[in-house]
Amino acid sequence: EHNNKSFLKLKIKIREKIVADGLNDDTFDVTNTGVHLNALEYNNLAEQDNSIVVDMRNHYESEIGHFKNAIKPDVDTFRESLDLIEEDLKNHKDDKNLIMYCTGGIRCEKASAYFKHKGFKNVFQLKGGIIEYTKQVNEQKLKNNFIGKNFVFDDRRAEKISNDVIAQCHQLNEENIPNVGSRSLEGLTNSLENSDYSECVIIDNFVVGFVICFQDSEITKSYMEKIEHKNFKEISNRVSNFLYIDRIAVNAKYRNKNLGSQLYSNIINFSKDNSISNLTAEINLLPSVNIPSFEFHKKFNFKEIDTVKYSKDYEVSLQKKEII
Repeated sequence: EHNNKSFLKLKIKIREKIVADGLNDDTFDVTNTGVHLNALEYNNLAEQDNSIVVDMRNHYESEIGHFKNAIKPDVDTFRESLDLIEEDLKNHKDDKNLIMYCTGGIRCEKASAYFKHKGFKNVFQLKGGIIEYTKQVNEQKLKNNFIGKNFVFDDRRAEKISNDVIAQCHQLNEENIPNVGSRSLEGLTNSLENSDYSECVIIDNFVVGFVICFQDSEITKSYMEKIEHKNFKEISNRVSNFLYIDRIAVNAKYRNKNLGSQLYSNIINFSKDNSISNLTAEINLLPSVNIPSFEFHKKFNFKEIDTVKYSKDYEVSLQKKEII
């Protein structure tokens, strides 16, 4: 097992820019960056009424974790965020502290210089990004103002930042019984840490939905065998090259608002990006038939491949969707 090491192999690629920003660097001084803040300085400045905190990452990063009270642009790329943020904050170029953060600080190096060029007077950036902030918070026992998980671009997908989100996911999981199986807080934490894909939707600092998925790699198979995951084993005996949707839970207030559909759409996109051929899941037949789940999966063209009866009180329908 790789024990969630950051990188399993080294790849070196040559690029004109580290960050694809779409900017002409000759039009402004890229070295005239904002004031760098350490974790303590960030906490103090962010609490001031005349400060605006902006997440310079993409929406799929900020959705699973972000700083308290941060503006989170709904963008897919860094280059989209620059003009959008400037337009939204154009009336505060003189009277507000513009505080930016990103994963490791690289995007903020370019963004802070760009916004200073655009006339923002008080520009600040979190030095070393969320990664360095977390390190300093832990070492200095500072208040942690980051909520959720930090998205990273390697096989981990996300680094754990706080226990609050996991605790809320656990509470939401238990509220969704019997549509999802009960899981202890420790068990759910273990699943999240070992998952190949997970997503958590946070609205107003509360978890309103989450999903956990596993790919059929040798590492995952070893983990699933260790925890004796029956449904994953049954599916792996019938399907290859698949992503298994272990559980999805949505807050009752947000059902029938396409939140579950959006989570599944993101799973499908992840599968396509990673050349995964099949999505799989199971639906309860016993102790009672989960009719809403059948209808939901039918909408996404899932088809039953088999049924498995483990006991007189527990039977499931194994479902598969081919990724085109």
